[in-house]
Amino acid sequence: MVIDEFTTHLPGKLSELVTREFQYRHGEVNYMIQNYDQFKELYGDRETIKTLLSLSIFYKRVISNIDSAEKFSGRIFNADGEAITIGRYVLDKKQSFRISRFVLTFRRLLTDYSISPEVLFNYQDTWEFLKKIKQYKQDISNQGTNGESV
Repeated sequence: MVIDEFTTHLPGKLSELVTREFQYRHGEVNYMIQNYDQFKELYGDRETIKTLLSLSIFYKRVISNIDSAEKFSGRIFNADGEAITIGRYVLDKKQSFRISRFVLTFRRLLTDYSISPEVLFNYQDTWEFLKKIKQYKQDISNQGTNGESV
């Protein structure tokens, strides 16, 4: 399953949370595509939608949180801080750099496919997610027709 690729190295509880959310939303996606005329045109795109759903959940539950933590830690380290201690965990400059590189790699992947997380991954419910997918598909189609970037 696509979501397994994203959750392999996550801590157990977080991995379970992300996987459960994916399974729930994926069930909703399939139901809506099969039963609502508004989304039937997406039937042939189910594998792509599954991947985008995985990316969106991973982004919302993992990337956005570590991105925020990295921005915070960057301010601390720029103020000559050596490390941040949270409970028993110590975040130092080297780990902060690795986190920053990870977030940048993820964002580069999205950029390569003209995916704006602020637009496509910003949704409250599965209905809204599918509406955004339809718009994304239209934008990609128009990009090919007009030669423009999305």
